[in-house]
Amino acid sequence: MENFHYTCLYDVLKYLLQHAERQEAINRLKAKIVQRHSAKQARGQVDLKTQDILQEEQMSLIQLITWRQRRKQRDIQAVHEQDHQKQTSAIYIVRVFSHYIRRKYDPIQVDEECMRKWYKKYMDICLMIVETH
Repeated sequence: MENFHYTCLYDVLKYLLQHAERQEAINRLKAKIVQRHSAKQARGQVDLKTQDILQEEQMSLIQLITWRQRRKQRDIQAVHEQDHQKQTSAIYIVRVFSHYIRRKYDPIQVDEECMRKWYKKYMDICLMIVETH
């Protein structure tokens, strides 16, 4: 769901022209992203690769089998490039994925004047925070 919000954020930056509407939409989407991220952290989600089982947790045999099956399903074993070559190495899988993302999301065209206003406002807020502390 976070990816959906990031895509929406990308579209807002790309297509909304009115500064007030853009700022409101950006703030709303950033709040949703932060809310989802904090909910994930609150659940105590740990890294799926390194520590799927907590040390204190005792698993039954059926839970262990189910856990291993799910872990096996999550792992990416191979991907196909555009020229239909199968890649199985972890380095090549990451490389194929990064090339796909770069092609999918082109650089965002942004109004420079709008960014100057935003940066000035951001710096003013930062200075205000520093002065109050």
